[in-house]
Amino acid sequence: FVRMLKCLVFISLAAICESFVANTQGRAAIKEKARCVGEGKCVGIFPRLGKFGPTLSMSETESRFDRRSLISGMLLLTVPVEKAFAVPYPRPTSSPIVIEGQMRLEQGSEKILEAVGGRANATVVLRIVGRGIISTTHLEIDVADFPPPGQPKPGESGGVPFYVTEADLNAKTEKGVTVTRTLWADDDIFVRIDVNSERDGKARRILKGIGKAKYAISPDGAGFHQKPLVLLE
Repeated sequence: FVRMLKCLVFISLAAICESFVANTQGRAAIKEKARCVGEGKCVGIFPRLGKFGPTLSMSETESRFDRRSLISGMLLLTVPVEKAFAVPYPRPTSSPIVIEGQMRLEQGSEKILEAVGGRANATVVLRIVGRGIISTTHLEIDVADFPPPGQPKPGESGGVPFYVTEADLNAKTEKGVTVTRTLWADDDIFVRIDVNSERDGKARRILKGIGKAKYAISPDGAGFHQKPLVLLE
């Protein structure tokens, strides 16, 4: 991702430089024409200006060169960067978040995902020990969105984010326990992720991983759930 972003920015800067060169060359040509016309030696050096429209003054033409190079450069620079920073897994805002975590491919898992076309469905299951499953959500993942496989290195992104909100919670667990905030708010939440690929109309698990959103207390005394990192293997 970082390499792709650097490449896009480099191409955009190169395009701006090219526009600047064209701008400079255009100005030089206009000044040369003005000099020639003033001396009466090279009238008609730009015959198309007279043929297809009125002759432009130096200030008018330079202004058009400036606007053209500036606008084209800005478009070339901003459009790729906006695409590069597009977020394929946006943070939900419509409901309070129960936990947020990240999933990452273990060494060799990327080849398994690529073998099924690079895309699959990830099922995220949350469980409270002794109480049962409080949530089951689904997320489509793409191998292209993952960082290099294996444990993250210092300063490296953890992986593809996933979120579970209060709106995703079940009314009751499979054990018949009513799911309320008091059930999960101050307890560890265990996470299981199954990655399934559909083939011949049937879902087949190709990767799995487990993690834990550990309940912790911040220095100011507020409770929160730590962000789990789930390795898929």
